[in-house]
Amino acid sequence: MKILYFATNFPYYSETFVNEEIKQLQEKGHEVVVCNFTWYKSEQDSLNFRVINNIKNPILLFKAIALNVVRCNSVFFNVHTWKTVLNCILKRPEFLW
Repeated sequence: MKILYFATNFPYYSETFVNEEIKQLQEKGHEVVVCNFTWYKSEQDSLNFRVINNIKNPILLFKAIALNVVRCNSVFFNVHTWKTVLNCILKRPEFLW
């Protein structure tokens, strides 16, 4: 199974638990990709999994978003995602708060 792991400023000294969790997921046969919400760091070079960093160029960022939407790889524009969210809201209205 492919797993997308969201992190900020990865790797960061306080995120050692994240590295351990990723290691355990890989040992179970999962493919892990980290989506980092900050810029590239040289410490990422020594990791044995893929890290996706923010793109400083907004044109490349929008191009990547558009390609994922066209290829139906976008979770945000996925019908199943919204059905799940709406189902959660209907069953538990406090889901929104």
